[in-house]
Amino acid sequence: MVDTGTMQTHASTHAPIRRPLRFLRIVAPLVVVAAATTGCVGGGGSPGGDAGLLLQKVNEARAANGLGALAWCPTLANAAAAHTQDMAAHGFMGHNGTDGSTFVSRANGHGYVRWNWLYENVDSGKNSADEVMANMMSSPPHAANILNRDINHAGFARVGSYWTLDFGANGTC
Repeated sequence: MVDTGTMQTHASTHAPIRRPLRFLRIVAPLVVVAAATTGCVGGGGSPGGDAGLLLQKVNEARAANGLGALAWCPTLANAAAAHTQDMAAHGFMGHNGTDGSTFVSRANGHGYVRWNWLYENVDSGKNSADEVMANMMSSPPHAANILNRDINHAGFARVGSYWTLDFGANGTC
């Protein structure tokens, strides 16, 4: 869903992708080369800065709804960082990268494989984790991604006022 009139402040999401448990196909990973991480908050092995604060807020919302906490996943965080850098560098907000990548190909390309579920929320024009969280929770599709009981991993990234929140289940972190 894209609202072209408020592109800079409207979050967007893809429908979740679920891989059937009874049929796991082998997907050749797409190699995605991330830009230098200068100015990027998130990605990598630990959730520091705004990415860590956002993970804390997501887990608080999940706890308030009787759900378990999400674990930080470096592979999802690296996929989120690559996409966030692309959005910031090219001044757009969306789920498809300028190289044609999708959140599925980015997750696979960064090593998040053998997953059961993948979700992505993106946002722009927000300067704090509080603003992003308020925006996401006021949007039923984005809140549903955050509060999905089937997910157990998260990886987030921020570059300037661009944010990517990747969620998954049972992939390789």
